[in-house]
Amino acid sequence: MATFLSNAVITVTGSGAPVVLSSQGNTCTITAGRHALTSTAFGDTGDQQTPGLNFWSCSVELYLDYGAGSVEATLYDLLSNGSFTMEVHPSSGAKSASNPYWELSDGMLESFTPINSTTGELAMVTFSANGGDWNRDITP
Repeated sequence: MATFLSNAVITVTGSGAPVVLSSQGNTCTITAGRHALTSTAFGDTGDQQTPGLNFWSCSVELYLDYGAGSVEATLYDLLSNGSFTMEVHPSSGAKSASNPYWELSDGMLESFTPINSTTGELAMVTFSANGGDWNRDITP
């Protein structure tokens, strides 16, 4: 059964207190997987692969604003801090099988576009969190 995602909760923590970015966001995509390592040996008749390290990436599109506590200031903190934590879940409810919390520790913000404006349109910024360790938690 498909789920209509309309109230995702996105929280990041850099050098200061946690910041909830949900009210500024409109798109969130999480990709989790494992790198495929080639393990083909002499005598194999086809490619063989072995699961390697886990990977995680989360892309979030936000409305861009400026000032103390703003989206721009928060993303700058994440970029400057070097590593951060992030928590994303489908709704504001408690952790459960139908509301899994995806948690990132020691993530990295590689880059973001602090000024991204077009006349007559709302300024948007997309940032991607990657690296680190991820966890899917459904324990209340």
